[in-house]
Amino acid sequence: MNERTLTRRRFTLVAGSAAAIGLAGCTDDEDDENGENGEAGEDNGEDEIDIGDEEDEAELVISFENEDGEPVSTGIEISIQGPDDIGLNVSDADIEGGEYAPEGGLEAGDYTITVESVEDEFESQEEEVTLESGEEEQVDFVLEGATGDEEGEEDEENGEEDEDD
Repeated sequence: MNERTLTRRRFTLVAGSAAAIGLAGCTDDEDDENGENGEAGEDNGEDEIDIGDEEDEAELVISFENEDGEPVSTGIEISIQGPDDIGLNVSDADIEGGEYAPEGGLEAGDYTITVESVEDEFESQEEEVTLESGEEEQVDFVLEGATGDEEGEEDEENGEEDEDD
């Protein structure tokens, strides 16, 4: 379950880092190549690039289900507040199959997750979680009164059949 997927953030980080490393040799003074400012090939450490460490990130997976155990993917608003004023507001458009995971992970630290109903189907809930570097944390919410994904699909199908009659 600690599977790493290639996200846009990771791809951009890797591609940008590779481009920066490739260009780093092109930006040196010509004098360095000729040995005037030091011996050719000498590394003084000034051109080092710190691209960050994926191990500093933590994965967060938030799941939502109703009291019947059905996944809930609609009618939800999520607010995630973390260290250094990190804030993330998520609509139900980003929730699939009753789960949401911030793309690219989050930095390690303490977070407060608040879940609210768009249509007042369920009471707001709040959970605190501590994310550790390189770890995945699962937070589960049971939303009593929320419409499950399967119920919503049945209602849509019944509505479409009624219109055909």
